[in-house]
Amino acid sequence: MIYQRWYKMWWYAFTFAVVMPLWLALINSVVNGDADVVEVDIESGRIRGKRSLTLYNEKPYYSFRGIPYAHPPTKDLRFKAPKKVAHWIDPRDAFDFSNDCTQFNFQTNEVFGNEDCLYLNVYAPVEAIEQANDGNFSVIVYVMGEAFQSGSAQHYGPDFFIEKDVIVVTFNYRLGPIGFMSLNLPDYAGNMGHKDQVLALKWVDKNIIQFGGGGKTTLLGHDSGAISVSLHMISPASVGLFENAIMLSGSALNPSIPRVKDHLTLLYNLAESLHYPVDNNRDLLEFLRQIDGKLLTKRTHQDFSNPGFGRRMANLIWATAVEHPHAVDKFIDKTPFDILTDDNYKTNVNALFGCTFEEMYGEFIEELKNPALLKPFDEIFELQLPLRNAKLKFHSKEYKEMSTKVRELYFKGNRVDNDTITGFQQLMTDVWFLYGIDLNARIHANRTTGHTYFSTFSVKSDWNLSSRKGRKFAFNFNFSNHFDQLPYLFRLSGQHLLPESSYENLAEDSFERKIIDKLTDFYANFAKFSNPLPDANPNLFQKRNATDVDPYHYLDITNHGIIAKINPNRKRIEFWNDIFEKYSVHWQTREFNLNSLAVKIPLLLLASLLSAIFCCKGISMCLKKNRKSMTVHSH
Repeated sequence: MIYQRWYKMWWYAFTFAVVMPLWLALINSVVNGDADVVEVDIESGRIRGKRSLTLYNEKPYYSFRGIPYAHPPTKDLRFKAPKKVAHWIDPRDAFDFSNDCTQFNFQTNEVFGNEDCLYLNVYAPVEAIEQANDGNFSVIVYVMGEAFQSGSAQHYGPDFFIEKDVIVVTFNYRLGPIGFMSLNLPDYAGNMGHKDQVLALKWVDKNIIQFGGGGKTTLLGHDSGAISVSLHMISPASVGLFENAIMLSGSALNPSIPRVKDHLTLLYNLAESLHYPVDNNRDLLEFLRQIDGKLLTKRTHQDFSNPGFGRRMANLIWATAVEHPHAVDKFIDKTPFDILTDDNYKTNVNALFGCTFEEMYGEFIEELKNPALLKPFDEIFELQLPLRNAKLKFHSKEYKEMSTKVRELYFKGNRVDNDTITGFQQLMTDVWFLYGIDLNARIHANRTTGHTYFSTFSVKSDWNLSSRKGRKFAFNFNFSNHFDQLPYLFRLSGQHLLPESSYENLAEDSFERKIIDKLTDFYANFAKFSNPLPDANPNLFQKRNATDVDPYHYLDITNHGIIAKINPNRKRIEFWNDIFEKYSVHWQTREFNLNSLAVKIPLLLLASLLSAIFCCKGISMCLKKNRKSMTVHSH
């Protein structure tokens, strides 16, 4: 009797502890109709994701697409900071991508998308999901670029980073006028797109542990995405939400952003052109609540091509604004330069700044096809300086003196024409990108207790987007420009120059596959270890006295490997340093010396060739490692 009672108790316990969970799992699979579906509980409810395989190595991972991270920013939330998404009761399928944000398509000249677009995607290796709540996988959060005007998170496939055992998160944020309109009023201070980014980062911080995350979180951005990442590094709204930052071809110190600005005049003119009666700001706000988002985007989009212009500017109409002092949910209320050069600014973020030395090469197609379009610039020779803080008027004596020096450096004193168009492309590269990126890196290295790295991408291949673009217009481009790194990091889709079949047709031993493997390894290592080459045991430069002349070290990613080099573009960087020191009133009122900063930075020093050298056409793989110990110094 006692034995039978004990046996029944044992059977009940076994049933509830072992059999019942298996039975429920079987029922769950049947209900889902797919044994490869997994459920994850997040703060706002339960979601279902699907099992997928990476393209090349068929590594299994789970894909969760179209997860809402904010309440739809429509009606009363239009042009305002986002609000957290409401909780849902029933499990939500996360199988398909959700809406793209409203944007202008520069290929078709049409507007598409939806204002209900604040969704994100999580891609996690199967092993990470199996360790949910107890995992330690590192996370890369990608912030897409495309000049704050266009872009879709669904176009950045995670395959290559998944194969490096990293969780990948991509997300949409509001773009164009809907994302960056500013009236310079507390409730309408602009930067809605950046505030969407902050909320997405908070979502990751709160929920990623459910997907096996628990290691470091790294922000990765390209172009305006890199500008966004560098802004998150200095915005109080983003403090503590990430440990590492990778900025490729963009910086908060680029001249395209930001400034204290509003769009009142533009919007009043728009209302008038649409025959909407607007006499004051209250009327304007009512107009903005009513106007169709696609119409607003179509009528106010910015065309970046300006061939034949005598004045070359990098202004973005819809971009980061310095907000009203009393802005609601403030993102940034001072210029990035003022924040970075404030003696009280400190950070512990590890940063990797990246660029190409030929950012704008091949981007001036109309001028390349018809060099006569350069004549107005040659005659007027006015360009935006590489720092917005510089206060030089175009018609001033100082500007004329400066422009003479610019012409001498970049054009050897000659005219801007077909013979000197390379100098024109280099000038635009330096002014619009390189100087700001370089300066941002040097300042950050002095302000952080973490690591600072600088890398350049110099891979040249027929597979590069710039090469493809050149062939389209009958040019033989052989350089690495602004967009060329992206196809090696993500399995891109929706690119008119790069059909998806381009990835499928790459042979396993191809040069491009080796670049993909080594490049994603480089950035995945930084995400995991805050060091892109942990096996190389690099050491960090210490700060020196201003009288010491320390070399500026960086890593050049080339066809032949990752090579340690010294002093990138020193002559041109120091040229612009001297320009601002001499001509800008802004600099003369600050105790901040650019050239002395350049010799004090604690950027990474790597001796000789580093590990992870690429295989390339006819060249065998090399491996040279420097086994010096790595130490971190902060003063």
